[in-house]
Amino acid sequence: MKNLWPLAIGMLVLGGCSTQEITPIAPPARLSATLDPSDLPDLETRSDLELFSSNRESASVVRIGTDLDRALAAFPRPGGAHDFSDLPSTLPTEFSARGWETANEGFGVILYNARVASAVHELRRTDRAMLDELVERYNKAIPEKYQITPLAGARIRYWFWEDGRRRLMICGVDTPKDGYSVTVALGDRVVLDALRMSPATATADLAAAEQTYVEGTIGQNSQETAKP
Repeated sequence: MKNLWPLAIGMLVLGGCSTQEITPIAPPARLSATLDPSDLPDLETRSDLELFSSNRESASVVRIGTDLDRALAAFPRPGGAHDFSDLPSTLPTEFSARGWETANEGFGVILYNARVASAVHELRRTDRAMLDELVERYNKAIPEKYQITPLAGARIRYWFWEDGRRRLMICGVDTPKDGYSVTVALGDRVVLDALRMSPATATADLAAAEQTYVEGTIGQNSQETAKP
């Protein structure tokens, strides 16, 4: 199960909306197998950024440095979920991964020294109202000084907050067939950079996705016009 670790989230929107050949976005460079000390995730510094539990009535949160059991308690595994431990190829083996996934939801963590260096929660086949509610919840909880200007396209929207080395990302994708896919990711910036969850890569992915979307729309309109 590797769907929870997308290296180019913006490409999710392209399926079914273009008749053009999709040009793949270059993946990020793999982190060195021997990490430089400056690249080690900071698991000790406290931050206002945290990942809210999937249970709206629960006060549980996941923070960087949380142990695995507490993280999984905040996002309990539903019945019928598939467990996974696939480590994204952009991370060296000093890290490990754990999580679960169903057809409509997934939760996973990247661990370093058995503690959370990144946590990702994904909701699939949801709607714009759910996305707006989620963004509002985080906006109310996080001081405004940490927010980075949101990014938006025809079908993709990103929100980022950064506090030192901590980063929180929300990505909402309006997919052609299955409603909205919403991803919330919290992590040390080194890990999220490797997962292509940064403002810089979001900007690049958004531009590529928008260009393909425009070209596909033009192609479809041309085909409709040419029909007898």
